[in-house]
Amino acid sequence: MGGGLFPELEPEPEAAADAPGQRKRWSHSKLECYRNCPRAYRFRYIDRIRTERESIEGFMGARVHEALERLYQQVVMTRLPPVEEVVEHYHDRWRAEFSTNVEVIRPDRTADDYRRLGEECLRTFYRLRHPFDDGRTVGLEKTLEFTIGPGNHPMIGVIDRLVEVGPGQYEIHDYKTRQRLPDPWDLERDPQLALYQHGLVQLQPEVRSVRLVWHYLVHGRVLVSERTPERVRVAVGEAVRTIERIEADQAFEPRESPLCRWCEYRPICPVFQEPRTEAGAALVRRYGELKRRVEELRLAQAGLREEVAAYARARGLETIRGDGSSLEVERRSRWIEKAGEDGGALRARVLDRLAELGLLASSVTLDADALGAALEAGRLPPDVSDAVRPLLEKKYYPHIALHEEEARGGGPAP
Repeated sequence: MGGGLFPELEPEPEAAADAPGQRKRWSHSKLECYRNCPRAYRFRYIDRIRTERESIEGFMGARVHEALERLYQQVVMTRLPPVEEVVEHYHDRWRAEFSTNVEVIRPDRTADDYRRLGEECLRTFYRLRHPFDDGRTVGLEKTLEFTIGPGNHPMIGVIDRLVEVGPGQYEIHDYKTRQRLPDPWDLERDPQLALYQHGLVQLQPEVRSVRLVWHYLVHGRVLVSERTPERVRVAVGEAVRTIERIEADQAFEPRESPLCRWCEYRPICPVFQEPRTEAGAALVRRYGELKRRVEELRLAQAGLREEVAAYARARGLETIRGDGSSLEVERRSRWIEKAGEDGGALRARVLDRLAELGLLASSVTLDADALGAALEAGRLPPDVSDAVRPLLEKKYYPHIALHEEEARGGGPAP
């Protein structure tokens, strides 16, 4: 569900507010807010500045979550409401809660576009999950309070839906209304549900296994991950390190990013307090025009590169000579991740072993080319090699270098 601060973040549980004299409690939202922008974290959690602004993405996500919670409340009571009733409740809640404080940032979208998108999310979910018999729902919007790390830092989180699928076997379900589907590697490193898994096991020792289930409602996709204890420890360790950085931070410097467009603190953020001048505006315009021209030239160069490579390949040439210059054409390669439907389990195996070997942190992006090179050189343990090999393929591409030939004897180059 989106929140008011950034559209991609979960809303803060009401219970997460720290009472006077109470030890500070942490949440995934707090930690992610700091990672995105320390100054926004300070405004929200230290200065406790609240604004009335809410992003339309967050508003739509909240209404969809409410509709799904109500749907499963009735399923638990052995009543299956028709889809039109679910959609009607969604629209009723939209009309009741919508106000001028809800902001639409994207210029090509309207609030009604998002309302219809939310309805489509619900209809797709209903069609794909009906008759909703995938296990016994034991918690809806279930609050977890647990601790992490040697310092026993208090944590709080809210599980959208907790499902028991067998004795000691649980699934943590999370609903996402964001429009970007995550890269499989990013999903396997996502820390939020791994922290909830840690909390669930801590609070209910009888838990034997946990599956993490994400419903990407816009896409009608269900993504699943199973985290080993080692990989859960990686997520917990990263959270503890973020807490330590927050506790040591004195400046909380702002961090500008594309998320600033949605930030409720933009009007008071020092990044955006510089006055606008005509000279500055002219520089922005010139830079934008130049960037567009560079992009056009980049696309033209890419097309010409393919033409040069085809010419050299057809004639068996490594060098194409011109008037005073030449092009050196070289066939190079790099490792890339294969596209495929069965990669999730293999990725999980790779991540498990890298975590065990101490080569994985949840914030690190795995480099397919580096993994492929290590595989080719025999530097990976055999079981990691076996897991990596089906995921990667070597892609060949032309590398073209332009060489300006120096003039000879003071005259023009031949």
